[in-house]
Formats: sequence, C-alpha cells, structure tokens
Amino acid sequence: MPLQTNREENLMNIDCQIRGKADIHEALSTMCEVEYMEGDNKVFCDRCKEKCDTVLRTAISALPDVLVLSLKRFDLDYNTFETVKLNSRCAFGQTLNMKRYTLEGLEEMERSNVDDSSADAGSMMDTGEHENDPLSSLDDEDYEYQLAGVLVHSGVAQGGHYYSFIKDRSHREGESVDRWYKFDDEEVKPFDPSLIEVECFGGKIKRESKYPNGQVHTVESEQFANALMLFYEKVKPAKFNDIDDKGDFKMDDRDKLVVDTTSGYDVFLPDVRRSNMTHSWHTFLFDAEFLTFLKGMMGLCSISTTHETHQPESMDVSTPAASPLPSNSLLSVPSPTISMQAENTSSAWRLAVLQVSLSFVFDILLHSTDKDAISDWTKKLVDALMIDREGAKTFVYELARRTKKVGANWLKVYCSECPESHSRSAALQIIAVAIQTCLGFLSEQAALRRWTQAWKAQVEDRERLISGKRQHISSMQTKLDGPWQSHEDDSNFEGHSASSSIGIIISYLSLLLEVAPRTWRLNADLCLFIRELSCISTEEGGQCIREAMIEAQLPARLICLAIREKSPPLLRDAFPGASVSLDVAEAMVKTETSPSSHLLLVGTTVGMGNAAAGGNVSVPTALDHLNLLEALGSLMCIRGVRRVQLVSEITESPKGRAVLVLSQAAVDALSIVFNESKSQSGGGMGQRDIQNYMKRCGVDASSVPPHKISTILNKYPTVSGMDGGKDTRYLSLEGFLAYYRDTAQTNEVQVHSDLHTFGFRPDLSRREEETRLCVTGNQSERRTHAYQSAESVALDVALQFKNGRLATLGRLADIGLLSFHLYLMAYSACEPLAEYLLAASAFGKDTGRLLVDSLKALSRAHSGWGENETFRSYLMIFKVL
Repeated sequence: MPLQTNREENLMNIDCQIRGKADIHEALSTMCEVEYMEGDNKVFCDRCKEKCDTVLRTAISALPDVLVLSLKRFDLDYNTFETVKLNSRCAFGQTLNMKRYTLEGLEEMERSNVDDSSADAGSMMDTGEHENDPLSSLDDEDYEYQLAGVLVHSGVAQGGHYYSFIKDRSHREGESVDRWYKFDDEEVKPFDPSLIEVECFGGKIKRESKYPNGQVHTVESEQFANALMLFYEKVKPAKFNDIDDKGDFKMDDRDKLVVDTTSGYDVFLPDVRRSNMTHSWHTFLFDAEFLTFLKGMMGLCSISTTHETHQPESMDVSTPAASPLPSNSLLSVPSPTISMQAENTSSAWRLAVLQVSLSFVFDILLHSTDKDAISDWTKKLVDALMIDREGAKTFVYELARRTKKVGANWLKVYCSECPESHSRSAALQIIAVAIQTCLGFLSEQAALRRWTQAWKAQVEDRERLISGKRQHISSMQTKLDGPWQSHEDDSNFEGHSASSSIGIIISYLSLLLEVAPRTWRLNADLCLFIRELSCISTEEGGQCIREAMIEAQLPARLICLAIREKSPPLLRDAFPGASVSLDVAEAMVKTETSPSSHLLLVGTTVGMGNAAAGGNVSVPTALDHLNLLEALGSLMCIRGVRRVQLVSEITESPKGRAVLVLSQAAVDALSIVFNESKSQSGGGMGQRDIQNYMKRCGVDASSVPPHKISTILNKYPTVSGMDGGKDTRYLSLEGFLAYYRDTAQTNEVQVHSDLHTFGFRPDLSRREEETRLCVTGNQSERRTHAYQSAESVALDVALQFKNGRLATLGRLADIGLLSFHLYLMAYSACEPLAEYLLAASAFGKDTGRLLVDSLKALSRAHSGWGENETFRSYLMIFKVL
C-alpha cells in the first residue's frame, strides 16, 4: 500500500498558466497534472528514511465562496529577458464547475480508474457498466460557480489601464436577467454580458476596411484589452458546521456561533452616497447655467459700481509719467490710477456677490483645467476689484487672515502647491490687482508704513545684538515678533493704530521664500508675484510697498534662493532656509507617497506633464530664475527690466485655429532695428547687410556659411533691387519680422539679446541716445559709433542714478548683490538682465571683493575655457565694472 501524505497551503487566488491554453479548464487541468519523481528526482521520505519514487499532484481541498482566478498574462521572454504580456485567447464561461480540480474529485477519478483496471483484468468483454461519469457521485451544486466579475488590463507589460466588469448581485423582485456594469475610473455604465467574449477573451481581431472600388482589406491584430483576473461566486455558499476549527468537540445548540454575513453592499453604501453627492455638487458647480448666473451677478456689480462712482475727474487711466516701470507685464496686471481721495462705497449685496465669486474661483474653478473659463473669470474679477475698492480691501483682509490657516490658505496653495501653471498665474494676478487697489486707501498706506518701521526696528535690534555678541543670534525672522507683533494682529485692521493686512501678506511671502528651495518647480510664479507688487506705480502707493518688502528682507531672501549654498556666509546665517542646497532640500521633501492632485477631474482631463509641475527636470536651470532677477531689478526701480512678451496667440479665421504673431511692441522695436541695418539703396537687407548685422549681434560672420544666408533669403519674403548693376534680392521688413517671429518661438532669449545690442531694454523701451551712441572728433569732423552693450547699460544706470530713480535694497542684499555667483547664474539666464543688475549694484560701491572672487574663479577654470559660457560671464563682469 503506497504512503499518501498531504500538505495544505492557504491561497488568496489561484494562478493559472495560460500560455498555449485555449480556455480556463485547460489552465486548471495543468495545475492538477500529476508529476512523477523517479530516478535522480526521488524524494526523501521522513518515515522510510530513504529516497522513494513519488507521485506529486496539486488539488483544491476546500473551495471558497468567492473564487479568484489570476490569469498569468505577464511572462518573461527568455530571448530578450524582458517582461512581455500574453494577449492570446483564453476563454471562460459564465459558469464554472470545479469538481474535477478538487481533492475529492481526483480521489473519485483514481478510484474509478482502479475499478476499471480490475474489471478489465477479470473479463475480456466490455459490458459498458463503467461508462458513467466517475464524478457523478459528487453533487454538482457543491462545486458550481457563477461569474461575478472580470478585471481587464488594456495595454502592454510596461504600462496600461485597468477597468472592471461587475455583475449586480443585489436581488430585485421581478428581474430574471442579470445586470452588469462597467467600472472605468469615475465612469460607471451598464454593460451587456454577451460582449464578455469580445471584451475579455483576448486573442486576435480582424478589422475590415472597405474602399470605394468595392475592395475589402482585412487586417488582423492582437487585442491588447483582455481579462487579467476572474471572480466566480459559489452557487451554494459554504455553511458553518458545529465543530470548531480544531475538531475537538461538538457544540450544543445553545452555544452555536451566530455569524452575520454580508455582501459588502451595506458597508460601502455610505462611501458610495458620499461620492455620488460630491459628483452631483461638482456637476452643478460647473454647470453652464450656474456659471452664466454668477457671471450675470458679477456684471450687475460692475454696472452698479459704475453708476455709483460720480467722480470721473479723479480717475486717470493713462500710465503715470513718474511710474518707475511700464504697465505691461507677463501677468498683464492693469494699473489705472485711482485717486486716493475718491470714496467708492460698496453696497452690502455687491460685496456679498464679490465674496461668493472669489470663493467660487479660488476654491473651485482654479482646481479645474478649463483654461478658457479661468481666463474669463480672471478678467471679470480683475475688472471688479479695480473698480470696487471696498471689495478689494475686504478681499485683502481675508487673504491676510487666511495666512494663519492651513488648508484654506490661498497664498500657500497658489504660490507653493498648485501644480497647474495657468491656475497659479490667474490666482496671483487677482491677488496682485486687489493689493494694488487696496493701496489706494491712505489708511492702508499709513498702516503699511508703521509695519515697515516695525520691521526696520526689528532688523536693527538683531544687528545690534550681533555686533555686541551678547548671545547666540538665530536666523532672521519671517514675521514681526516681540514688541512689534501687534502690527500683524489680524483682528485689528481698522483704526489709527490698525495692523497692516498687506504687511501680513509680505511677511508670509518671506516665509514662502524660506521654504521655496523645496518647491523650486513652482517658484517662478512666486517671484513673478513679487515682481508685480514691486512694479506698482508710485502714485498708487508703489513706493510704500517696495520699501516694505525691502525692510522685510525679501531682496536678500531672493538672492539666497538664486545661489543657494553659494550665498555669502552672512546671508546663509540669516536665511538658512532660502540658502539650503538642492540636495538637502530634496532630502527634506517626503517622496514616499505622491501628493494628491490639486485638480478636480470634472468633465475634463488633467495633463500633469506641465513645466510648472517640474516635468522630468530634476534640477533648476538658470532660466527658472528669470522672474527672480526681474523682481530684484524691479525692487531697485531699474527702468525697463521687466520683460514683455515677444509673441502673442490669436485665433485665425475662418479656420479657427490659434497662431502665434509678434506683439506690437516687438514689431515696433524690430522695425527700428531693420531700418538701421538695411541697405540704403536696395530697400532691404542684402547678403552683406545680413553678415554685418550678425557681426554686430555677436555672431562670427565668417563662421556662417553663405548658403545659410541664402536659405534665409529663400525662406522669407524678399524684395528686388539693384546692387552694382545686378538684380539682387533683399530681405524685406516682412521677411525680417517673420524670421524673428519663428526665432522667438524657440529662442526668446536670443531675440532679447539681439534687441539689447541695439539699445533696447528688456521691456523694449529704448535707451537714450546719449547712452547708446558715442560722438568723437571736433565740430568739423564728428564721428558717431555705438557703445558696446555693457558700456551702454552702465551709462543708462548712471543716468538713472543721476535722476534719483534707483533704490538700495539694504545691507544684507547689497552683500549678496556683489557675489559673482549671482552674475554667473544671471548671465546664463539673460545677459541684459545680468548687466543691468550688476551695473546698478556696483554703482558707487566698493567692488574689490567681487573682482577678487571673479579672478580667483577664473584662475581655477579648466583648460579649454576660452570659448565657454563661464568665461563669457566673467568677461561680462569685468566689462560692466
């Protein structure tokens, strides 16, 4: 009698090998195949104490109520050693009988085989008595399953999408047909179970294409969407018996265990209801009729405010002549001058509508990806906040109070958390306009000046303690503390000793800059927001807010954020958070789990491959600091450092598609450059003119092959002219503008650099002629030549100092501004900005340390540095100084 032993193992699911298997029964039969261990493969027997011939087999000893079959579609290709997906056909039915794969079934079949062998040995005649199914003695109902769900994978081994088909198992009276549903992320819809074969079996599908001539072309391809897991539910669920798990004794009837069973429907019902309610609210809030209603209310606010404002003579929408910077910007923040003495009272209903609209935009709309709706609402709110001064002030008060909160802090959300660039820009544009309008109140300016004096006293107290070395001095505060704390009391915004709501916001910006190294992918908009506040005109209180940001040490923090661990030691001690290295900042950020998406998936698709979210870039580049450099220049009141857009997007009719065209400011500037560079005789730019133009723009014309210039003349519009009696083609103004339109789309920095060579500032205003052209010789022989760009910038800055326009940024910021690491980064980002910053920072100051540090770094440069960007940045420093 052979020895038989069993070893049981608990399984959550059954793995089914499907390679080469036509259906699920073949896969399960493979699991139960007998394996003979003979010869060298004998198994050691613990009882016999020797190796014996062994028969191994696998069977199911106890069937569960829910049977999970996992189809092993992911396998290893031994030729390429890569993971591949098996898309071969594997059929399965709505019902499944597991009798033959159980231990009882295998034993019955073996017993039947033994009986058949005995009968064959006893008689040579087949009477047909053993043709019955050997498993007929086992009740089918105990082994019968019905299909309850299918998990489908659509895609390849390296990636794909999962969705499910699930049968509704809730019993409803009068229904005889099973109801199935498809669950695909947020989409749930009815599903016809007769399509399971098409949707889930896999294999190959044929697609036919019929041509107009009657021919039919058939293409056979693999079906990449197929079943990965099958869920079967037992027809007759298992019942609890009266014997405990160990089988030691039988319980009395009164001690029987009462177990409440559930299908899970009741457990998940509250979550389902909550999800449905959320979906209903989202659908309502984004409904077109609701949006139209809110817009209509906003329109009534604007109309009412217009009628109530009876002082048209107090409003001047022209750009003030004394404004330190032009009005155009990347955020397009309008800057009308509203008289500080104008009293624009807002009725309660209009203020309530404005508050509801702001809450809707900041809490709901900006969490979507509907760019058109966001742009439309941003324009409406900007217009409303420019007119409704009381509404703007109330909004700024609310922003200041929210800085003390966590989840409801709009400044934090849209400066350091929101991954969508369009939402961040819209939110910060609205906030910037609100602050600009709020500054129109004399009381707000007075409160901000008191707050500024408090910050100045706090910084001076810290400097006094450091100079006296009385105790260890910690880093610079990000808000007012100690005796100056009352100036940031968010419960006291009214009265003669009121706190400054704008000051509270500036203090919070200091805090955001301290943690900005951890969120560097979003810092561009934060710096852009600071730049917009710095560019408010003096007539609107701009000088007041610039002084406040300077006293709160925002310029010094910006410098630390730009050069991190390379900041001067004094700045690293004062601002350790802003100057932390990239490696340390990345280590401080928890990367174990991905942050939940800021965007709501309501009727739209979220694409997170956005540059603001960081994309695949792992380290910040110099171009990421362009807005930071402009913010520094704007705080110093350097004229023209705020770049303007070179191209804008318009809708081309009748095709209705968007096209890019040069902005009007760019067209005007480039037209001037063209007229100064063209041939006087030909009416355009010939080949020699283009070579001279390239040489002036810093391109070695000898290295430019003639065929490249010919390509430009062939690609862009030209005019005909005569040159030495020959008919010659000249690049026309239209062609010149088209060339720069194409260049601006791929290399905007290069276009700004070329315009800078011809005396244009980053905002495309032109430097005065005395700073661009040098006149030599006497009155009879006067010669004029253009200054080099560094000379022209230095003269431009000197003229601004002479006119009293430029401002200092404080002791710590001045130390940082004379760090050569700052200008290495600035040169890589934008050469004109670097020259302006250096000229303004070095004018009238001791630059010995900057020169020494630059020379030391130059002496340590690697061989072959003569042509690289690092050397050119050193050369720029020496030229400007």
